[in-house]
Amino acid sequence: MLTACAESIDSLSTRVYELAKVQFPALNARLSDGQTPRSYDEAADTVINANIRWWCSGYFPGSLWYVYEATGDESIKTLAEKNTLKLSDICSLNTDHDIGFQVNCSYGNGYRLTGKESYRQVLINGGNSLATRFNPTVGCTRSWRPRFGWDFVVIIDNMMNLELLGVSSALSGD
Repeated sequence: MLTACAESIDSLSTRVYELAKVQFPALNARLSDGQTPRSYDEAADTVINANIRWWCSGYFPGSLWYVYEATGDESIKTLAEKNTLKLSDICSLNTDHDIGFQVNCSYGNGYRLTGKESYRQVLINGGNSLATRFNPTVGCTRSWRPRFGWDFVVIIDNMMNLELLGVSSALSGD
């Protein structure tokens, strides 16, 4: 039997975003330059950080942009900008398909909310890098270098990273 939630979705969303406005700056304070949060070890009360080349590195700045969008809090926008800029060198990588997660979540949301030309260019450059992984013979974008005995590895994550190609195409006209 399904039961109704006692709290409206609007009320719940407001409460979650208000908590995020407190938690995200605290999380950011535990980061070093060139790092993004990866996980949290509750027993040790320690944030486990990752290098910005980690495939999920765009999620934190992307989440900050969503919190800014929902709350209008300028201090969160400042954190979003700071953590987005950490990923500026990612747009030239073409070693795997994860550039979509890294660039579209961060710079994509930043561009959508601010219209900054520099963000637009990173999205276009990232799309160009991702496009180099496309193989017209296979008809797919390669996820990873050969591994597991497979020459052309394609995983389902590719589908989400393809969004970057659409975004960069729309922005560049290419």
